[in-house]
Amino acid sequence: MKKCSPAITAAIALTGMVTLLALSSCNSQKSTTTDQPGPAASENSSIVTSSVFTTDQPGESSTASETNFAVCDLVVRLCRAPSPDTRGSVIAVSAVVSNTSALAPAGASKICFYLNTSSNTTGASFLGSYTTGSLGLHGSYTNSANVTVPSNQTTGLNYFIAVCDCSNNVTESVEWNNTNEVAVTIN
Repeated sequence: MKKCSPAITAAIALTGMVTLLALSSCNSQKSTTTDQPGPAASENSSIVTSSVFTTDQPGESSTASETNFAVCDLVVRLCRAPSPDTRGSVIAVSAVVSNTSALAPAGASKICFYLNTSSNTTGASFLGSYTTGSLGLHGSYTNSANVTVPSNQTTGLNYFIAVCDCSNNVTESVEWNNTNEVAVTIN
């Protein structure tokens, strides 16, 4: 009997789910695979495992083992901030955060608020952060806060930026969609 060797290993990212697929091929009638322990599920994920045995051609067999890690996906759906604002003033801001996953709840996380002359957080003025509760499947919450516009903030066009899971505590299927912004004018 010939030894089986891995032929394909692939990771496929799907919305709300990461699929890991390992496939082994053999030139014999029998195939032996050993299940290796994988990463443990966190509070933000669940694990589903299935195995399939098929015979491709006479004298060849393959075994596929698939492990699905269902994870949440947090997104900022909406940002609100009054405009125009004045440097040094206290303003009421809000952001709606949603878990777009139908597969796993999201654990508690933190939302951060920024103000910047561009629509990203590089060089932005940090306005504050707030701890949020966990979110169920397709759940959402609105986080409202009073923040102070820095007295040295550049006047003119600025962006109020909200970033959910800003401390990266929650394992998500998509990490790059945690930010949203709204244009505001600072006087």
